[in-house]
Amino acid sequence: MIAWSRYRTPFGNGAVVCSGDRILRVFLPSRDVPIERDVERLLQGPGAYDAPQGASAGYAAELEKYFEGDESPADLMPFVEWPGVPAFTLRILQACAAVPRGSAVTYGELARMAGITDKGNYGQPVGQVMAKNPLPLVVPCHRVLLAGHKLGNYGGGADMKRLLLEREDCPVR
Repeated sequence: MIAWSRYRTPFGNGAVVCSGDRILRVFLPSRDVPIERDVERLLQGPGAYDAPQGASAGYAAELEKYFEGDESPADLMPFVEWPGVPAFTLRILQACAAVPRGSAVTYGELARMAGITDKGNYGQPVGQVMAKNPLPLVVPCHRVLLAGHKLGNYGGGADMKRLLLEREDCPVR
């Protein structure tokens, strides 16, 4: 059964979508679209169980703690499900998941961590994968910065990215 639960942040509500105890998707808060619409779009219509229950409720509670500064959701990685993720994308997401709390890497560094050795413009495909990360916070794409360790873009907005990095004691320019 697919279930989802909301989690609260200073930026609004996000959602965790699960199948059993496996995390399928994490949605960051959005100012433009109610979180229910994001979930319905993922599930191609209404009908997913929407009451805090089981694994989704527990994972949502962990993400709330993270925004309060207590824990890192990297501990949720063993519960991630990767349905239909292409191999190239999976390599980059797994490399990103290995970036420890309190650290940050540039897009180029992440590409090298994922084994991408092409001397071409590897920053763009890595950036595209980060922009479409289905598990933000669990796969900590907020720890990926522009060259020169500048903040750059983030699906939850620059203020959220800065807050997350500050709570992890990670300096940003």
